[in-house]
Amino acid sequence: MDTLEEIKKLKSLLDQGAISKEEYDQLKKSLFETQKDTKQTNKNSGEEFQIRTKSFKGRWIILGIVIISAIGVLAITKVNAIKHIFDVGIQNDSISNSALNPANDNVVSENGEEIGILITKTFTLDNNNNGLTFNIPKGKIWTPLYFEEESSSSDCNYIPIPKVFIDRETKTGWNKYTSFYLIDKKEFASYKLSKRNNKAVSGEICVMCVEKLCKRVTYKVYFLED
Repeated sequence: MDTLEEIKKLKSLLDQGAISKEEYDQLKKSLFETQKDTKQTNKNSGEEFQIRTKSFKGRWIILGIVIISAIGVLAITKVNAIKHIFDVGIQNDSISNSALNPANDNVVSENGEEIGILITKTFTLDNNNNGLTFNIPKGKIWTPLYFEEESSSSDCNYIPIPKVFIDRETKTGWNKYTSFYLIDKKEFASYKLSKRNNKAVSGEICVMCVEKLCKRVTYKVYFLED
């Protein structure tokens, strides 16, 4: 719009005889060249701005990826550290409560009387683990009955007796003063007797060997569920 106004002014000067035809043509040409240079300059500035904007966005995207990756690494490291603290030497039983529903053939009867449901848990004592932690289903109580040795390494002259721990002392340990030994299957006498005399447990518990006298022993532990 400014260029058109300038050309009108130049035409008016030409008509008035203030400038010659050659001067008019030269000045008009200069105006067009100036306009062209201005447009090119604006175009270059716009392209440079877009390049800078893209570069700026690119740097922020890269920075964001780096930050997210770093957070992910820290989170994984922290989870692994926590897992190490909770799982040192103890296996965690990941079986769901719904999977603990036993079949009818697990119902225990003695002298014609239904006593409860037989529940079994298995764990291996070796260089990496010495016990098993698990949660008894909500609303259920289990009476520890006995254990039996399923298999063992050739160096086992004496099988360590597992204990039941019912109280956590810290995040990494259990209260030994409230724990008690399981009996061997060979010493088991009666479900009724066990139910009457043994301590019923609930919630989170741990079955663990406090001494390691063999390279490897696999245990099966039996509970009676009410």
